[in-house]
Amino acid sequence: MAKIIKGKLPVTWISNDYEGLSYTPHPDPNRGFVLRSGDSHRLEKAPLETCRDVPANILQNITKLKLRNMSYAIQKYYLNSYLPWHKDTYTTYRKHNKLEKDETVFRIILFLHDSVPGQQLWIDQELCYGSAGDYFGWSEDSWHMAANLCNEHRYNLQITGIAPRQ
Repeated sequence: MAKIIKGKLPVTWISNDYEGLSYTPHPDPNRGFVLRSGDSHRLEKAPLETCRDVPANILQNITKLKLRNMSYAIQKYYLNSYLPWHKDTYTTYRKHNKLEKDETVFRIILFLHDSVPGQQLWIDQELCYGSAGDYFGWSEDSWHMAANLCNEHRYNLQITGIAPRQ
C-alpha cells in the first residue's frame, strides 16, 4: 500500500486567481506515465489543461512542503473527464534536474477549491477528498488516478519534487 502524504496549507488565493489563466492541453496525452496492467485505454485527448504561469500568492506557502527542485503547474480538468490508473515516469523531470537513480520523486496535489461530488483523486486504495488548501501526495511508485465526473471544472496545483537530503 502506498504511503500517502497529507496536510493543509493556508489558502492565500481566490478562484479569480486561477480561473481566468491561460491553459494549454498536453500535446501527447499518452506520454509520461504507465497505465495499470490490463488497461488498454489510450487517451484520445488529455482530460485536463495546464498553466505553468502560477500566481505568486498561490505559491506563497509551498516551501512548507519541504521538497527540493519543485516544479508546478495548475491543472484544469475538463467536465466529465478522467485520467485512468497509472504511475508517472518523470522522465523529463529527472533529466532536467539531473537526478540520481536513488532519488525518489514525489507528486503532491494541492486543492485550490473545495471538492464537490464527482471530483476524485485516488492514491492506491484511498479516495482523497477535501477543502481548498488540503494536499495529498505520493512517491513515484504509487498507482493513482483522477477524475472530474461533474459539471464544474476541477482546479488543483500539481507539485513535483524530491525529498530533502538528510
